[in-house]
Amino acid sequence: MGEMPAACIGVATVGELGVFPWYLAAIIPALALSPSAFLLAWVTVPPVSYEVIDRVDLLGVWQPAAWPVWVVGLAWVVGLSADLVLMLRACMIRWTISSRCASNER
Repeated sequence: MGEMPAACIGVATVGELGVFPWYLAAIIPALALSPSAFLLAWVTVPPVSYEVIDRVDLLGVWQPAAWPVWVVGLAWVVGLSADLVLMLRACMIRWTISSRCASNER
């Protein structure tokens, strides 16, 4: 049951690429209920997209760099991969335990 709120919030926010970082603060309580590497990355990495503000302040030019997009994308991939690995590991453990219990009952 604890995994559902985090998954729903993650699915709802994944499609929104132009989200302001402070909007993601609402996800933090869901992380306490259901830890997720993807949601942790999604909450912590978007502030790097504000690097363009320094360039505007110094040079007066709005020209976002490409590296923040790559950092956010990499964080998503690593977070999703970590969550999938942990989920598969948990399924394997449950399967092993259930197969041992079934073999002991025979």
